[in-house]
Amino acid sequence: MTRPFPIGVDRTHLSESTPSFESPLRIDAIASVGGSGTFIDSLHGLQRRNNESPMSQWNAPSAQWTSLHRLIDLHWGTAGAPLPLLAQRIDFRDALSTDFSLTVHGLVPGPESDISALPGRVVGVGVTTAGGGRRWLNGIIHAVRRTGMHAGHTRMVLQIGSALALLQQRRACRIFQDLSVPEIVTTLLDEHRQRNACLATAFDCIQHLLRSHPVRSYCVQFNESDHAFIDRLLAEEGISYRFRFDIADGQPRHVLCLTDTPLFDPDRTVALPYRAGRHDDDRDTLQHWQACQRLAPAAVALSSYDYARAQPLHGSDDNAQPLHDPARTATAGLEDHRAETLYYAGSSQELARYSQLRMQARELRSRTWRGEGGLRGLATGDAVVIEGHPAHATLDVNARSFLVSGVHLQACNNLPARVEVDSDASPDDRLQPGQCRTRFRALPHDQPLVPEYADRLHRPTANGPQSATVVGPPGETVHTDPLGRIRIRFHWQRAEDRADGDDADLAHASTWIRVALPSAGDGFGHQFLPRIGQEVLVDFLHGDMDRPVIVGVLHNGRHAPPRFSGAGQLPGNRALSGIQSREHGGNAHAELVFDDSPGEVGAHLRASPHDSALHLGQLTTPRRDGQAQPRGSGAELRTDAALALRSAHGLLLSSHGRTQARGHQLDQQELLGLLDECRQVFAQLATLATEQQAGTASATPQHALAEALKAWTGEGDGGHAPVVAVSAAAGLVTATPASQLHVSRGQHDVVAGTHLQQTSGERMHLQAGQGLSLYAGDGGISAVANAGPVQLQSRGDQIQAHALQGMQLSAENGEIVIAAPVIRLVAADGSFLRIGGGVTGGSDGAIRLHGARHDWDGPQTEHWSRALPQATPPVCLPCLAQAAQLGTYRVNLTEAA
Repeated sequence: MTRPFPIGVDRTHLSESTPSFESPLRIDAIASVGGSGTFIDSLHGLQRRNNESPMSQWNAPSAQWTSLHRLIDLHWGTAGAPLPLLAQRIDFRDALSTDFSLTVHGLVPGPESDISALPGRVVGVGVTTAGGGRRWLNGIIHAVRRTGMHAGHTRMVLQIGSALALLQQRRACRIFQDLSVPEIVTTLLDEHRQRNACLATAFDCIQHLLRSHPVRSYCVQFNESDHAFIDRLLAEEGISYRFRFDIADGQPRHVLCLTDTPLFDPDRTVALPYRAGRHDDDRDTLQHWQACQRLAPAAVALSSYDYARAQPLHGSDDNAQPLHDPARTATAGLEDHRAETLYYAGSSQELARYSQLRMQARELRSRTWRGEGGLRGLATGDAVVIEGHPAHATLDVNARSFLVSGVHLQACNNLPARVEVDSDASPDDRLQPGQCRTRFRALPHDQPLVPEYADRLHRPTANGPQSATVVGPPGETVHTDPLGRIRIRFHWQRAEDRADGDDADLAHASTWIRVALPSAGDGFGHQFLPRIGQEVLVDFLHGDMDRPVIVGVLHNGRHAPPRFSGAGQLPGNRALSGIQSREHGGNAHAELVFDDSPGEVGAHLRASPHDSALHLGQLTTPRRDGQAQPRGSGAELRTDAALALRSAHGLLLSSHGRTQARGHQLDQQELLGLLDECRQVFAQLATLATEQQAGTASATPQHALAEALKAWTGEGDGGHAPVVAVSAAAGLVTATPASQLHVSRGQHDVVAGTHLQQTSGERMHLQAGQGLSLYAGDGGISAVANAGPVQLQSRGDQIQAHALQGMQLSAENGEIVIAAPVIRLVAADGSFLRIGGGVTGGSDGAIRLHGARHDWDGPQTEHWSRALPQATPPVCLPCLAQAAQLGTYRVNLTEAA
């Protein structure tokens, strides 16, 4: 460490533009600094009243009093006329990450001095240092008050503060996105400097930042002053600030200096010699020096949650101060743990950095030093070395090095004794003319300077939920991202609160905000995203305005409650509950409605296209103003378009009731019982038919279907045969005015326990590819043609007719013709008649011929065609079409039989 500079050399507070005070000025030149000559005129008036010369009132040589001898002077800059105010005393307070305050007590000539033009003026207060230079304390007059009169002059008090403190007067509600804290602060201060000429000339901001500060995707200033907002952000991010003062181009200026690095510079330290109890004129000595230590927690821990990665975040930091055993024992296990809002940091490492900042802030408060002396040039942020104090006698220069963290400067101007100093000051604060006293706080030079993140700096909390409007690009109905988040605009957001003034920039209306739904899982849950223009209810996690979440949607004057089924509205339809959607860019909708009207309770699921709906319970017409007409009860599935029922594991249609949903889903005991009965009938008749050589009927497909239905549970590998089963307790009717088709690729069995009747109003065709068998166990077989012939043909074999009790063949009219190559008639006793190749007859009994006459003529035969009908030749449709086109033939088309 280099040799410290003596305190008399004021390095940090001299400006190149500081006015020179080396040339003596006469007393009448006071007006050139403090205002017009009226103040000097008032001094002459005072002399005339007291019969003394004006200079004698100041107890100074009349020709030697100059501003060079004055401890406190004022500089009004170039923005307006200087005020004829003579400073009597000042009180200046300054500290790291805190606004400075400067109080000036002075005199203004005249009994009724106007103070209305003073607030808002920029002024510099110069304090003469031991080296003869000026230390400037500059700011803006925030308040002025008159405190009384003295010898025809008005006593006046000026409250001077920083431009940053002035920002307490501006309260705003606005949103910043995708900016770091330094960028947010720069944006705010630049806005004020652009809009406010006073701040533009009297204030500036510089940044000495070495750390990387994360970008905040969403940061809200809500009902906060710009000052509180900036103070909170800087403290949260571990950025400290202080003020520097200078005179630039004749204008008093104060500069806000932001830093996240240590301010201690070992090459620019100031030596503070300790002189205990000295209250004389030695203004460069340290007269009091006290150490103060307090316990701090052993650790600071923070917890948060990253919903994007769905994992908790944890960060902590331990107390790094060297502790003696009693302190270490007393604070063991004392951890300051806070649960912060969601996504407080981007990772656990970043959260650990915030924990470290909190811990360092607590460490700063645990070890402090307080000093006092006539140190006019000492300022916040100065590096000092204590020399000559007994407590540091054995310590090296590093252990005696400190950083000034706060200053309280009091000074009383060296005015003539007759100019009485006001008595507003407390006894402890009263000083003699020309006296200066500085009380200050100091920290170890190696201690990181971190603003204290106290409860007063917590993020603003919402007093409750707020409503906002969903926003999105023009032409879209729903604007969302892969997580189902939406963007909103709060009603308090204004275009003038944006740096670019672009209120239509939807990307910066808000960040993507999650929507709370009744359920949300990995690929499952509810999805009902609010649409652009809807009003939503917004709550805030942990009450943090930076963490909004959509918790509901609200109806308003532009978005009325749903009109279910497109009919009726509230309050008439207050018994209806449900959900209705709306087509994107159209008016079609789908709805689920529960009707709790007395005696007409029902529900329906409906889509307006083709009026497709499932109605349950009491069926009614669409309800209008609470009224509807009954349509039935039970259930109805309807549509004006197509309807399909598909079931891969079987379909049961049954009218056998199961009250109160008793039984299994595919319970079909009645069907199985009836199937067994009919299968028994089938088996009995099939056996008889086989015995009577009427053919053998196969029951295998019936058995397979029956077994599939018995195992039919709809579950497992063996119980989900895709069978369609229809069971009707009181009968089954199928009817159509058009055609009806029954098709089976396999066997088609029709079994009736009693009668099976088939009727056709016109023709009936019965066709079999592999034979046709008819068997009647009892009652006979009747085949009657009321009109037209009866044809019985065997195209490939014989026709056999056999009867146990006889056979009759008769014709009411015409004749009976039997034609064959050979006709044989054989009786049971062997008698026969053979016709063909002649006629031969024989019997072993008597042959009798009876007739009125017997004629035996010559040979004669008759012919009867025994050829079978031929199949109709195929029709050449192209030939018919061509013949019809040429007009050669006329084609008549008739419906096929």
